[in-house]
Amino acid sequence: MREEVKTLWLDALRSGKYRQTRNTLRRGDSFCCLGVLCDVAVKSGLDLNISSTPQNGLDLDDDVFYSYDHESGTLPLRVQEWAGLDAANPTLRSIYYDDDTADFQPTELAPDPQHEDVILGHPSLAELNDIYELSFEQIAEIVEKYL
Repeated sequence: MREEVKTLWLDALRSGKYRQTRNTLRRGDSFCCLGVLCDVAVKSGLDLNISSTPQNGLDLDDDVFYSYDHESGTLPLRVQEWAGLDAANPTLRSIYYDDDTADFQPTELAPDPQHEDVILGHPSLAELNDIYELSFEQIAEIVEKYL
């Protein structure tokens, strides 16, 4: 990943300016972690086709879903290229949350591989956001260390 883009993304994730959502890049004024990267790309001048789709026939802000270059769940190709990423939903090495240090560590350092906080398999950023429901601060910490 390009370091200057990584810095912008980490700053945005940690800024407190973004509300978090799950299972879509953007819903109303809320974003998933990958949606934050799309927003950073747009604010940095990347010209993306942004479209909105009201759900349930209502035009209420929280019921409006957005797509970037026709992608609503993963990074569009132009954002991947701009950011220097090789996947629409980047994956990471296996990690776990260490309660003693309040930090994420590689799984091989886990005292017990069956520990409830072990995230196995090579989790994707969308999985960390949507399935494990990590906060933007936690995702930023992981991106900073492992991406």
